[in-house]
Amino acid sequence: MTIRQMNMTLNKEAMKDYRKFKKLGVIDESIGWICRTTLDQEVVTFCTSKGSITFDEADVVHRGSSLQGYSHHANTRLINHGK
Repeated sequence: MTIRQMNMTLNKEAMKDYRKFKKLGVIDESIGWICRTTLDQEVVTFCTSKGSITFDEADVVHRGSSLQGYSHHANTRLINHGK
């Protein structure tokens, strides 16, 4: 079963960070891959000289969930914008 079939995505905050770090070239995977990997191993981190970002299970939500716009683990997300 795929993440799309499970109706999973990133919450709004995580999606904002995903787009930013994808544009910077830090993230080289799809949203689906991040959701699957995070659900499988609790956390996934991307790191380059341009920055680093970590997603955790709280960043993955059901589409249309009332939690779509908020992650209670938002303060634990690790973001480094590089130099």
